[in-house]
Formats: sequence, C-alpha cells, structure tokens
Amino acid sequence: MNLRLRHALILSIAIFGGTISAAFAAAETPLPIKVVVVTMFEIGEDTGDIPGEFQRWVERGGFDRKIEFPLGLHNIYHREDGVMVICTAGGVTNATATIMALGQDDRFDLSKAYWVVAGIAGADPEDCSLGSAAWAKWVVDGDLAYEIDGREIPEDWEYGFIALGAHEPNSLEDGWTVETIAFELNAELVDWAYGLTKDMELP
Repeated sequence: MNLRLRHALILSIAIFGGTISAAFAAAETPLPIKVVVVTMFEIGEDTGDIPGEFQRWVERGGFDRKIEFPLGLHNIYHREDGVMVICTAGGVTNATATIMALGQDDRFDLSKAYWVVAGIAGADPEDCSLGSAAWAKWVVDGDLAYEIDGREIPEDWEYGFIALGAHEPNSLEDGWTVETIAFELNAELVDWAYGLTKDMELP
C-alpha cells in the first residue's frame, strides 16, 4: 500500500474514532439539574385521573419531558430550564429509597441543584386557614419522639410531644434523641423565597 495512502487512512480512522468518542461522551454527559421539586404521593397515574400532589405539578408545571425512573414508583419529569419533579411516595422509607436512587443516577448532575419539598401538611386552624401555603425553616423528623393525645396530657403540659424515654416535654435528662432529628434550612434562602411568593393570590 502506498505510504501516503496508508497515513491518510490512519488519519481518517483516528479522526472518525475521535468523533465517535466525542459523540459518545456527549451522550453520556449528565443532565444538569437546577431545581428538584419533591412531591410525596400520587393517587394513581402521573396524569389524567384523580390528582395527588405529583399530578398537579406534572400537568400544570410545563414539564415537557418524561424520563423513566425504574427505581422509583413514578416517572421523573423535566423542563428545558432545568427543573425536575419527582414523586417519592409516602413515608420516610419510600422517600429515603427514592432520593437515594436519584442521587446515584448518573444521568443527572444534582451538584448545583436547589431542592423544594412540596408536600401537603396539616396545621392548627387557629393559626393557619385551609389552603394556605407555608415556607419552612426547619425539617423535623416527628417519628423519633413520643406523642400523647392532647386530651390526655397533664394540664400543665403545653403539648404532648416528648423525647424518647422522657416523662415530660422539653426534658432530655431522662430521655434521648439523635442529632439528625432536626435540620435547619438556609434561613436567608427561605426568606428570599417567601418574599417572592408572599403576595401571590391562591386560587
């Protein structure tokens, strides 16, 4: 074979191989996520039936891309602006497993993502009207505590939550807890989000 032709073929193969590698690398680049919206439950399908928390986001949030998520109970939905919505299903166990699976999924780059946990909650009607929205500054694991019905607590108790092993509220002398029972969020970020939304009219 002509030496010049052989060198040309080698160069062509090298360029072609490099193109394949570059294309493969581009396809394997994780999808950058700016915001992860976490919902807790869905009654049935992702869309088209009786809605839970998840379906309202999917149908009204402008999510134009469905991404299969085999390790979760529902698909993931994504928008071009980098917002993702996911449904963990109810309970601490499901939430832990789902978010762990998402964090281990190489298809997504979550390193710079903000997290919005959008869930339904209850409140004392004397403090909060039905349908109100609230921004939280703390995440508290209410499972790691005892609760006594408010109708059965002593009259001098303000509430029925007590630490594990304790005999009265706000006492750790005879009770115990774990350091991760309460996690303080970024208060400045919460205040910023509240400032953006406090004047919105709720339907």
